Amino acid sequence: MNFESFVNQTQSEWELSAIRGLQVVCTISIIIAYTCSMMEYISNNRYTVSELTTKLLSFVKRNSTYLIDMFFFLSGSNLTYLYFKTSYQGKCRVLEQIIHFTAMITYKVCCIILPYTLVLICTELTSKYFYSNSALDLPSFDHITCVHDKWLNILYIENFFPIVDRCMLWTWFISLEVHFFIAACLVLLLAQIHPKYAGAICTGILIASILATTVVEVDYIPAVKRDVEHELMAFYLIFDKIWVRIPPYLLGMCLGYTLYKAGGKFEMNIFVIVFGWIACVLILAGFGYGFHTVEFRVNPWVRAIISTLGHTIWSMVLFWIVLASISQYGGKY
Repeated sequence: MNFESFVNQTQSEWELSAIRGLQVVCTISIIIAYTCSMMEYISNNRYTVSELTTKLLSFVKRNSTYLIDMFFFLSGSNLTYLYFKTSYQGKCRVLEQIIHFTAMITYKVCCIILPYTLVLICTELTSKYFYSNSALDLPSFDHITCVHDKWLNILYIENFFPIVDRCMLWTWFISLEVHFFIAACLVLLLAQIHPKYAGAICTGILIASILATTVVEVDYIPAVKRDVEHELMAFYLIFDKIWVRIPPYLLGMCLGYTLYKAGGKFEMNIFVIVFGWIACVLILAGFGYGFHTVEFRVNPWVRAIISTLGHTIWSMVLFWIVLASISQYGGKY
């Protein structure tokens, strides 16, 4: 993607250019977050490295879970916008709806299967080499798991297996996004036939996911500062589980539908713009510095509710940023 294409405000028929900037920020931030985590693990002086990354990249490192939320939010937006753009206009027959659904799934799989498989093979080869020749103790067993279990990644089902059996552990969100893609296509298919039923299903799933995440956090995550074991527990029980990422994906789908209906422009009052940006800045400041200062000083239920609702509130902030950027006050770029 060159700079001219990145700042181009003209939206093609199949592209959702309003979220290009967020996509770039999300990709770079996730890479930085994983790099910082790897640096802390393999460094000889972990305290110095941790102090350095905390000072320079504290927001990205401490809020990496919200970066994953951004990924699912943007994925839901892209899917919904593309689905309605490519769907048959007017009343569709059942066969046409099935063909469209099948075409969407085929398009998704074909877009990622070849590069994903190539990366799996390269990881298998390089992990064997580094295991045999490197002095660094890498935090994975890819030299073993990628030999026997890479088919789990190719079928996008590795999230249903224990962490120790997974190849390329950090790619868990790719499989989860494919699961969401298929489920969301079914919901959108239902929305074209019975919108009220689809809305009721999405609302029920949203409430259930929030309740599930809250209960899991209270029951399994300690109310004291976490050590390495508890960090792994948090990853396995919360970070990569489907119920945590449902709210961002659903709100992303709402954004995609809104942008599809708006046609690239969204009119807002100047007072709404001012109030919205003030609220947005305050919420971002709370995410960056507020919650972590009181995380272990409040009741476990309060902490769990705040942490759980944070995923939904963060998605609302992203929703606002995109709408503000396409409004009449969004500027040239």
